Amino acid sequence: MTFRRPRDDGPNWLGGSVPFPMNPSFKPPPPISDKMRTQIFGLYTQNNHNEEWLSAKFGLSVSRIKAILRLKKLEQLWVKVGIFINNISMMISMTHISTRLYNGRLQLFLHLLSLHIL
Repeated sequence: MTFRRPRDDGPNWLGGSVPFPMNPSFKPPPPISDKMRTQIFGLYTQNNHNEEWLSAKFGLSVSRIKAILRLKKLEQLWVKVGIFINNISMMISMTHISTRLYNGRLQLFLHLLSLHIL
């Protein structure tokens, strides 16, 4: 019943204070809001701040900053070519269940995957 009424003060994990009760040592980093990710990307692209500066400013690791920047670049590319973010998971699931959908967007998405851009 606890999952019918999610908590407002933090994540609603199975183990209470940990996500997996059988592995209490696993403590994932908290998710970063899209607003903060957009702010990080804006500072990187518009103000030419480097990853190390952004890492120090936001208190995140350099590798996490690099991941955010990479994903935001991909998001811009997808919007530019007409692949909207809410359709991506649907397209991925279709490729994994061997559904053949001859759609220009799906073909472009698969082409980007083959080039290791995604």
